Amino acid sequence: MAVVQISRIQHRRGKSEDLPQLASAEIGWSINNRKLYIGNGSTDEGAPALGNTEILTEHSNILSSSNTYTYKGERSGYTVQTASTGDNTRTLQRKLDDFVNVIDFGAKGDGSTDDTTAINRALAQLYTIQDTDPLARRVLYFPAGTFVLKTDSVKLPPYATVRGEGIDKTIIKNETENKKVLVTADSDMNTGPSIGSGTAVTPKHILVQGMTLHQTKDEDVCSVDQASNIRFIDVRFRGQFVAKPTTALNNKACVTFSQTVANETNHIIFEECNFEFQNTAIRNDISSKNIIFDACHFNNLFKGLVVGENIGSGNAVGFRVQHSYFDKIAQRGLHVYAGQGVTSSFNTFRDVANNHAGAGNPTTPVVEFATDGNGCFGDWFERNDTDALIKPRVEHNGKEVYASLADHSINYGFHKQFCGKKLEILDNQSSLTDIGLEFDRTTDTNLRIDYTIVRGIRIRTGTLLIANTTAGSTIEDEFVEDSDVGVTFGLDRSTGVTKLQYLTNNLSTSGNLYYRIERNY
Repeated sequence: MAVVQISRIQHRRGKSEDLPQLASAEIGWSINNRKLYIGNGSTDEGAPALGNTEILTEHSNILSSSNTYTYKGERSGYTVQTASTGDNTRTLQRKLDDFVNVIDFGAKGDGSTDDTTAINRALAQLYTIQDTDPLARRVLYFPAGTFVLKTDSVKLPPYATVRGEGIDKTIIKNETENKKVLVTADSDMNTGPSIGSGTAVTPKHILVQGMTLHQTKDEDVCSVDQASNIRFIDVRFRGQFVAKPTTALNNKACVTFSQTVANETNHIIFEECNFEFQNTAIRNDISSKNIIFDACHFNNLFKGLVVGENIGSGNAVGFRVQHSYFDKIAQRGLHVYAGQGVTSSFNTFRDVANNHAGAGNPTTPVVEFATDGNGCFGDWFERNDTDALIKPRVEHNGKEVYASLADHSINYGFHKQFCGKKLEILDNQSSLTDIGLEFDRTTDTNLRIDYTIVRGIRIRTGTLLIANTTAGSTIEDEFVEDSDVGVTFGLDRSTGVTKLQYLTNNLSTSGNLYYRIERNY
């Protein structure tokens, strides 16, 4: 039988604090933290420095010990200089901490796991545990995936910044009854009436960007409560429906706003956001200040933005919708019950207020104001003039509402002024001739036309006053002129509209009529 001899090699061992200077290439084992070291040797042997070098094991803190990352920006013959002089390396740990991934807190984003606790723990750890230290407030990153909420809403504390990879790439989906997808919270993670209790900081300076918020239950998608300086960028607020809703049902909204006397909600901005498949896009029943929607898309809704319907007292101030697109909305795109400085500007309204039946089926005004001091500027409406006679594009209810519409008119309350234009007046027209202006007897009932006629060196300036109804039409011409321009005006009622006509004498020269029309309706 063969004899087998087994030898044992044993190295220095002990606690880390007792580790001595090891000889060159000598091995030392730190028992208490399970780390392995080797002696550097002497500088005479060529070692760069005395001491011991850690040999990496599974128990080594690789991230903190690695000091090799620096931005190079490499291309042929060029390297970025990141420091004013020399090298500017950082530890790998510091580099990776630039962004915090919600997956590191246990969230899965697999579309089935309940990620509620993991998400809210990440937000609490980053923004409330050390809420006074800006270094702790890092961006919370949500990679592509579907993060399901099965127990609670996501709570956004002060200074939170959450970023996804974009709409329909990063999705946060609620599957809990009576819970919203997102709600604002204070620095103690309190929500609702408890916000700001004790010394807690109210929600402020929050950014949500690049994700879809999907509500699958009969509840609002997002609640902005007692908050200030909040921004949503490239966020899709998706409601509970899979098809465009045809009734108000429980009037749930994509976004709602609330506040208290002590904690106002103000300066909330939505940029390039989508609001869809919900009863109402936006519901604001508080005296908020400066809520802005810029370059947003509102579609597949029963109602668009509703301001001040149940406000009680006061007005929403500085509520603005601009550069946005409205489509497939059953009722009004914007309905202002109580507001001041509420403006709709440079928006596009397509298939709005037709009860989803398309153009030719007007059911409500497209935009409606019920208070003074608001306006509509430069908006384009798919609704044509015929449909606007049934339900107007902009309903002002006799209030002091300023509107500049795409039909080249400016509205202020019941007063409407069209832009100035020019028409040609022919010489020697002995019988009444159509000038090119006609008036509807149901809407153009009282008209004022300020005009100037130029025929050669002759000039007349005056005003035509026209009373025009289904019963009859009358015209009066008040003017002054330097010499007789030889023009007489009349009206023709032989067709379904009233036409402005003229006669001219023989001056061997035609002329031009410069005019603007004003009407009260």
